[in-house]
Amino acid sequence: MDVLYEKRDDGVAIITMNRPERLNAMGGELIPLLRRHAEEVAADDDVRCVVLTGAGRGFCAGADLRLAPGEEAAPGGYLEGAQKLMTIPFLLHTMHKPTISMINGAAAGAGLGLALSCDVRVMALSAKLTTAYRNVGLSGDFGAAYFLTKSIGYNRAIELFYGAEVLTAERALALGIVNRALPDDQLREKTLAYAAWLATGPGWALARMKENFVAAEHLDARTALQLESVNHTLSAGYRTRDELGGFAEGRRPEPFSWDA
Repeated sequence: MDVLYEKRDDGVAIITMNRPERLNAMGGELIPLLRRHAEEVAADDDVRCVVLTGAGRGFCAGADLRLAPGEEAAPGGYLEGAQKLMTIPFLLHTMHKPTISMINGAAAGAGLGLALSCDVRVMALSAKLTTAYRNVGLSGDFGAAYFLTKSIGYNRAIELFYGAEVLTAERALALGIVNRALPDDQLREKTLAYAAWLATGPGWALARMKENFVAAEHLDARTALQLESVNHTLSAGYRTRDELGGFAEGRRPEPFSWDA
């Protein structure tokens, strides 16, 4: 299978791009399977946090522009399919639950777009990021330009598109492209521990938080503040007895520590 799906007992779902021999480049059935599982987790109330990652040495090397021996190009090729399936990064960005990209290896082009479409990006120290599009004569896809601009601003983002610079984890962290850069041997354990910690949080409130932040990217201040007020009222109505009791008694949830 070109995409693996694991639904864990702790409320975390892991979507793994699984074409390791091609650094999980987007060929075969990867795109339609990725869309199917993104839609599945978005609709599944038992899933409270989603982790996207890659198998083997890569996260996702972008479009698979090479054909395997004996493989024929489909009409319209990758680009035709991609135009129909741009909903994948949109789903990851807007679904009402936390999404995390666990960047275990190279993320290039469309793979970078996928990584950036998630709420939190955690990167292995050995991994590399690049826009790569200029190297293959393409302008960009899978939300890479949009999400990179939102992360680091127009000037820096377009420079990375123009130059296709390869970024180390340290450089990506310094620029603000990723949230964390971890030693390779700690990436999976700590990222999944963080995902499980998020999954124990107040799901309704986290969903409303995310909706507020997504809206803040697009709406004028008045409309965004109105939505924030509505969501605040809604989340207040969905608090559990334990959440209310814990606050009244001075109990606080244990914070997550990346250094533990």
